Amino acid sequence: MEFRKKKNKVAVSKCWLLVILLLFFGGSFFRLYQLTGESALIDSGRVNFILNAESVFLLSFSPQKNEVLAMKIPDNLQLEALSGYGRYQARSLYELGELEGKSGKLLKESVQEYLGLPLDGWVRASGKATLTCEEGSFKSRLSGILFDLFWGEGKTDFPKGDVARLWFSFRKVPLNNVRVLDLDRIILLGEETLPDKTVVLAADKEKLDFTLQKYFLDEKMREENLAIEVVNLTEHAGLANQAARLVSNIGGRVIGLETQAGKNWCWVKSEKKNRESYTVRKLIKIFNCEFIEAKLADQPAEVILAVGEDYWKKWKEKW
Repeated sequence: MEFRKKKNKVAVSKCWLLVILLLFFGGSFFRLYQLTGESALIDSGRVNFILNAESVFLLSFSPQKNEVLAMKIPDNLQLEALSGYGRYQARSLYELGELEGKSGKLLKESVQEYLGLPLDGWVRASGKATLTCEEGSFKSRLSGILFDLFWGEGKTDFPKGDVARLWFSFRKVPLNNVRVLDLDRIILLGEETLPDKTVVLAADKEKLDFTLQKYFLDEKMREENLAIEVVNLTEHAGLANQAARLVSNIGGRVIGLETQAGKNWCWVKSEKKNRESYTVRKLIKIFNCEFIEAKLADQPAEVILAVGEDYWKKWKEKW
């Protein structure tokens, strides 16, 4: 009887050990899947994201050049918040998004449209994190923010696998390939006094676009150099111009703008041979478009991007 009890105890212990091992290795395999699964960052010529810490930073990583570029956005830069919220200072947009249940999406989308630069994601650093324009400490501080983010300190719309990829990638960047810019210093933002006497900053869009095209080119899009035409399918003026800024500022070769009646949702039209081109895939991702295969042999454009009511509503209607 005593022998049977001991035997049962051994069997139970083995079962628990097996359960623990399954949980451990199952969790490890799941974590490995997260790190190696599909990613928005794989095959990207340049990864741009907005980081909200003590100040707001635009972060950009070029895998081809193995470099990190950071641009500090002044706290009192006045910009138009998307979805009809009106004008806000950059430092207030994340908190506004939190109040409205949109977290960092409002900050990301608003900065993207103001700068005319596609953003892949947003990051909210944990409360203890600090980030300054000091290049000597920037890399280690940023690595610390991403490391903490992976373990749940802070918030982001990046999946954990992409957070890990960014952390590994940034750690491999040499210190001399890390550059920190202050937007106010490189384009000399103008001051504007609001009715309540608050002094805010405003950017010259022409100078801003020139600066972004100088520093934030997507090398893969520039290398393909496909001719792109942008079409506005709505009656709202300026929509094609805004979409064209997002394309041109990362190296897309925009050759013309058009306005025409048609389907009121976004599409990218090109020949079959361009369906898997980097440029077409990038445009589909930026504007959330469908692809339409068509013969364009008799047209100067190799790719046609059309934006409709859905793009305009992002600006004017609350989500």
